Amino acid sequence: MRANKVLKFLALGALILVIVAGTGLWVYSHYFTLHPAVERELREQFGDAFFDEFNELEEAEPEPDPEQTSPEEIVERYEHKFESLEERAHERLEDLFEKAMADYHQQKAEGTFDRFKFVNKYIQAGRLLEKQVDAVFYALLEQMETELKQEDLPTDVVDEAEEKYEEAKKEQHRELFGRMREKLD
Repeated sequence: MRANKVLKFLALGALILVIVAGTGLWVYSHYFTLHPAVERELREQFGDAFFDEFNELEEAEPEPDPEQTSPEEIVERYEHKFESLEERAHERLEDLFEKAMADYHQQKAEGTFDRFKFVNKYIQAGRLLEKQVDAVFYALLEQMETELKQEDLPTDVVDEAEEKYEEAKKEQHRELFGRMREKLD
């Protein structure tokens, strides 16, 4: 009798686990992955350049100075590229936010506002933009690390730059989601 209760409890636990895992997978696939149809729509709406024109930052490497040997001097040469990337990313995010608000007001006025589709679309737009910025940032970071290694210099500044970047992204997410919640409520 007691074994029967244990089996029922285990079966119920397994069922709950499957439901939770399935729900988590569905939420992840709908909110955190880029769907090709939505990406096409976003690229048509904003243009490819909105998401992709960061590449010139990673292509043009700073000219190394043969006299430079300290990690600070090498990092200094990359700082302007990181700052330029950050400025562009902020500008694009602000453009994205303004477009989202314009869409929101238009859809509300027309009576066609669907919160799920709206949020999904603009979260995906932000993820697409983030993906492109990440690619450029990490390419620059890799260039900097390679240069430091070629000079036999410590590379701890690379980890520090990455931590700073990831923390800045988290803060930007919090700020944007806060603004969005404030505007949509």
